[in-house]
Amino acid sequence: MKTVINVYQLLTILGAAFCVLFLMQFIQLDKLRLKKRLYLYFVIIFSFYLFLYELLISFEIWEFAEYGVFLYYPLLFVIYPLFYLYTRRLLISSVGFSFKVWRFHVVIPLLVFILTIIIYNILPVTTRKSILFLSYALNFQTPIILFFQVTLFIFYYAQFFVYFFLMIKLASLSKNLFEEKNYFAKWIYAFLTAAFLYEGLLVFSTIFVPGENYLALEQSFSLAFVLFAGFIGFNQWLIQLKIKIENFSSPKGNNELNKNSHNLLTSNAKQEIKNEIEKFIKEKKIFKDPQLKIESFAKRMHIPLKKLSKVINELYGTNFHGFINSLRIEEAKSIILRSPVKSSVEDIFLEVGFLSRSTFNRAFKSNTGITPREFQAKFHKSA
Repeated sequence: MKTVINVYQLLTILGAAFCVLFLMQFIQLDKLRLKKRLYLYFVIIFSFYLFLYELLISFEIWEFAEYGVFLYYPLLFVIYPLFYLYTRRLLISSVGFSFKVWRFHVVIPLLVFILTIIIYNILPVTTRKSILFLSYALNFQTPIILFFQVTLFIFYYAQFFVYFFLMIKLASLSKNLFEEKNYFAKWIYAFLTAAFLYEGLLVFSTIFVPGENYLALEQSFSLAFVLFAGFIGFNQWLIQLKIKIENFSSPKGNNELNKNSHNLLTSNAKQEIKNEIEKFIKEKKIFKDPQLKIESFAKRMHIPLKKLSKVINELYGTNFHGFINSLRIEEAKSIILRSPVKSSVEDIFLEVGFLSRSTFNRAFKSNTGITPREFQAKFHKSA
């Protein structure tokens, strides 16, 4: 076993570590809504397996790598199908996770699995190591391995272009459902651009970058791909919210809307936005920022300013300033109730996002009918 870690091994370890980190974070984010990110879970889990297998090969741990080869090559063929199914589920929420949905997408991975078993058993025991990890450089010395490499290459890029065009079809479908130019289509085209660059750079580096430098460059592309998947996972709720807003606010996506009322929102759309606002606030505690403005809040929520303002005015019965102040007051009350002794009013109003004590006192009394000091005294007396 090698004792010095090279760049390729370092990138492989980083890739596996990021996969574990993303899985842990996704579990935290999905405690209530696991199925929304299910396909992405498989992308990360399978990517972890691929990184782990490549790590075994790089350290020449052949005895374990031999058992993993039968899944290694098939899993290379499930990443794009999973991304496609994940994207399709974002657009068409009624599409679930079932055999009927993914049966056609496992045909090529299954064929590769069978082919790997056959080739592995055909090869003499002394040459089986050559199949454990194949680079893009063709092996002309062994006809069986050459056949295997060429077959994988044809299958892989045939599959890539199939899913490339299937994703474009999803983007076209989203245009028919929503507006001519919509967020979902832009998101798909961004993904396709990244995937095309990834595959193009991989082929380019195979031809022009020799030896270990190629392996390190290839792994850096793989790491970037995993980071992209993680980014999508962390921002999924923003993508979903944007799609829902477009769905409800588009005359094509919702028949309840009048054709001339693009800026109107249905009650369902308003409730969706309200739910996402409360979820975002609970996770980020953004109201503690004393410089918070509705413009920056709308930008971080990826919600049009007018729609955000409309939802707050209609569902909370106040403007943005009053809404944020009510959240700050609730947080201040919580701090007081959690504290076993009287806390400094100055410490409390600064912690919850007020810039001055007088503003805090006015807002607190308007919300509760009493001042912060009176609230503290009442609580500690009853305690």
